[in-house]
Amino acid sequence: MGLVRPRVIARFMMGFAGLASMPPRASAASLSTPVAVVGIESDDAENLAESLTESLERAVDKAPGWRKVHVRESLSTLSFAFKCPARPDAACLERIAQHLGVDVVVWGTMHKAAEARFDASVHLWRRRGPGSEYAVRMASAKDPRADGTVDAQGAACAKNLLAPIRSVLVVKALGDPQAMLRVDGLNRVPFSSDGVARLELEAGPHRVELARGLVFSAGREVDLRGDEEVSITLDAGASAAKSDPLPLAPLAEFPLENANWKSYAGFGALGVGGVLGVAAVVEAVRFSGYRGDLEDTLARVPRTVTDVCATDTVPNAVNACRSYQDAQSARTLGFVFGAVSVIAIGGGAALLWQATHEAAPAQSRVGFVPRNGGGEISFTTPMD
Repeated sequence: MGLVRPRVIARFMMGFAGLASMPPRASAASLSTPVAVVGIESDDAENLAESLTESLERAVDKAPGWRKVHVRESLSTLSFAFKCPARPDAACLERIAQHLGVDVVVWGTMHKAAEARFDASVHLWRRRGPGSEYAVRMASAKDPRADGTVDAQGAACAKNLLAPIRSVLVVKALGDPQAMLRVDGLNRVPFSSDGVARLELEAGPHRVELARGLVFSAGREVDLRGDEEVSITLDAGASAAKSDPLPLAPLAEFPLENANWKSYAGFGALGVGGVLGVAAVVEAVRFSGYRGDLEDTLARVPRTVTDVCATDTVPNAVNACRSYQDAQSARTLGFVFGAVSVIAIGGGAALLWQATHEAAPAQSRVGFVPRNGGGEISFTTPMD
């Protein structure tokens, strides 16, 4: 029988001491779902594993709809206490989650893969539905806590683990059976015959509205926790009864009787500039999304690949090349749309200013005033 390592004994003793003080279970009214993060287990690189665990905890805590629960016990301590196999199975994780008072548990292991290289395998288990996992290869560092790549890997790990888990929003529509459901100003979802729409959304705040064309009849904000189902009711009739419709404000005060080609051209340029401005914002959002995908994909590309667009045999490199090209295209279109939008809006404003500030035709006034002061007779005539 081999000798037991001193640090393993110390880990067991600290873990059993921590078993006596269970973290409190989050209440149902909490605005975020608690996630128990168990320290990543490693016998080869404990400092690196601890730093990755800390960065993972920070990333989970910052993610909307989720809340990190720090776990004092190590994975080996919990596995020993609950008689789990070397690799925790579903039944074991069920008992661990019950002990920690949560429905979601993150755990992982790290081992040496090559010289100064370590592979970490991180897993997410949840009580309802399938879990997820994420693998990452890391390089050793003298001070992992000061290494920015460790934080980046922890953030990417949390994003990939939590992204597949969505909350379900069930919306009941009243007062307008032909309305559509608009979510965050973009997504439109039709209602079923009984006036119910059901959709999956990421955790965090969302704006849901009843819409018919460009008219919105009811709406509200919802803040979803991770991995939950929320039911709400939107009543178009109640919203209309509570508030009278507001009159539309005029776009601009402009004397239509004096309208000329400059005014029409000015309004047209403003419209074109506004549309291109919206297009520029859309491209900027697309660029941000592609850039995030590129960073995540690059982290999984082997370091032996120096040019991701020069190979078609490495799937992650091909995906990274595609994300890079999409980001380049979105950035170019955003710059073009933005520049043309500024030019169009500036030109339209200049034309409208000229149309509203042109001098009125000069007129002369000819009048006759009787000597007895009995009144005045006058008329005007253009000078030209």
